[in-house]
Amino acid sequence: MGLQKEKEQKEKEQKKCYQLVFQQQYNFLETAKTLEPVVQRLQDFLFLLIVTRENKIPLVCLDSSSSSSSGSEQLFNSVAHVAIIPTNMPTDMHMHIYASIKLRRHYAIPFTTIAEPFPLYRVEVEEPLIFAFHARQRQETSNIASYLRKHDRLRTSIFYAYGEAMVKKLQSVHYHCSLFIASNSRITLQQAFRALPQLHFAYTLKSNSRKNNRFYTELFKKPKKPLFFNTYYPILSSTELVSLMLPDSITGIRVLIDGIRPYTTGRIL
Repeated sequence: MGLQKEKEQKEKEQKKCYQLVFQQQYNFLETAKTLEPVVQRLQDFLFLLIVTRENKIPLVCLDSSSSSSSGSEQLFNSVAHVAIIPTNMPTDMHMHIYASIKLRRHYAIPFTTIAEPFPLYRVEVEEPLIFAFHARQRQETSNIASYLRKHDRLRTSIFYAYGEAMVKKLQSVHYHCSLFIASNSRITLQQAFRALPQLHFAYTLKSNSRKNNRFYTELFKKPKKPLFFNTYYPILSSTELVSLMLPDSITGIRVLIDGIRPYTTGRIL
């Protein structure tokens, strides 16, 4: 157990975290368009959206031991209407229960082919929750192409329904992903899950003890597609990841805006 805690602490120390700060003129379409090229240059990163009654706090955490993180602040300077400020990894990420999120359909089928805003920013909760994903860039072009060819050859209903979408995912940048929602309340957790596209995602509930923070351990573990039974493993495109990171607008959402708080009661970091 001591070795495990030491490993978790080392992983935590290797992460360089930034809070997303939205500018007054925030525009989802412009921000999403400029954020996706930045995401495509990140080999390994975490995104967390911490939701409380008072705040919505989006964080991006990069591996400080990787060369890809060295110019991270400069990379994010190219994102329209969003700035980043250095912050610390949350000190207490313990929640009583968490959901490990998987796909309902083959990973070749995207839940979106154009960037969409993430509805979780609009969810009001009584209990704090954390939505988080860990993304590691790994191209799956050959596997997606193989799945697409099979359904193209057989002219299946899947091909007619999703053929065009699969072609777009085939041409995108791919990530092995671990996705989670954690909370102390099952009701809050289920409420948060409904912000995800229901036709594409499923989840498994897991318990979390303070002595052994499984949520923390699974989140920091590098995502890797299983060798077998991997059809529903979350492999997402850069477009899909961006769609899990941004709100539709900042009107009425308690987020940090330009270092001031017109819509937030959150602290300035």
